[in-house]
Amino acid sequence: MFLFQRVHCWFALFAIAGFGVQGLVSNTGALSVLFVNLPFPIEYINGRTFHVNISLYWTFAGIVSGIFYLLCPINNKQAQYFTGAIFLFYSLGTLLIQAILALHFTVIREYLEGPVTLRALLLVPLVMLSGYLLRAYPALVKEKGHVIPSAIIAGLSVLTAFYASTVYYYTNSGLAEYHRFLTFHIGIEFGAEMIGLGLTVLLLIRLAAIERPEGACIVLAAAGMAVLALLAAGAAYLLWPENWLLLAAAGSGFSMLHVVPALVFFVVVLQRIQNWLTENRDYRSRLSLMLVGSSLVYHIIGAGILGLFLAFPATHQYIQGTYIVSAHSHLALFGVFGFLALAISSYC
Repeated sequence: MFLFQRVHCWFALFAIAGFGVQGLVSNTGALSVLFVNLPFPIEYINGRTFHVNISLYWTFAGIVSGIFYLLCPINNKQAQYFTGAIFLFYSLGTLLIQAILALHFTVIREYLEGPVTLRALLLVPLVMLSGYLLRAYPALVKEKGHVIPSAIIAGLSVLTAFYASTVYYYTNSGLAEYHRFLTFHIGIEFGAEMIGLGLTVLLLIRLAAIERPEGACIVLAAAGMAVLALLAAGAAYLLWPENWLLLAAAGSGFSMLHVVPALVFFVVVLQRIQNWLTENRDYRSRLSLMLVGSSLVYHIIGAGILGLFLAFPATHQYIQGTYIVSAHSHLALFGVFGFLALAISSYC
């Protein structure tokens, strides 16, 4: 019965184990580049594909553990079995995809590797989770207000819808390019941002003693800036008006303003860490708070500042195709959401 009583713990363990496997695979890949004559069980291209995809799955598992633990605790037997089914579907689909990737199956689609049927299978737990939160929404509003639950549920719904659109493979190269931009830089990025900010607020309410109304205001401001940035970025990418540079500048400006809430959170976390260094606090809270601080640092530097350089035309032309692009993607994914997932998982 442990599985159905502590589902958030299983998602947290899945996240921590996936993080360890990803690190092992990435270091093995680095060794295979240095020592090309040594026999390695998995070819480099397959190992890299495995590495990229497992990073998404364990990160999201850590986020889900926070949704069940911080936002919507499981408080009855029916909910225990339902959320246990969500974990079983998610873990089964994820492990099957990763096993097939390790067995030399790739379709050269970054972040979207694996058979269509198994990627479609992952829609089942996403839809179940969205439905579960929507049913619990009235109770969540009474307990936590409108803003934070709305941000997390809206983010999860948008993320689910855009993930569903990736199951289909677009053979037309132009359509595939537009779809990739809309999916990753508009839909999934916005959805993950809303979920991440909401869970950061809930975690800091427990760890840093910030007030819920303050956290709600920060999430609301960040959501507004995110919407404006996405509208400007989408218009600059999909349209070709004479004032394209103005739209690009507006999108970059909104993106930088969107980093301000993360900066505010970081100041709060830094103050709490300084206070706790002289107090006798439990190790779990210390570790989680430092991991949240790391997530916010990478939010400001990796996602915000590097993203601004990549988005603005005057600097983009000099750094396109360089390691800065790789740094931005790694820091925005692993730095922001990876550290947040580890913070939540360790606290759970």
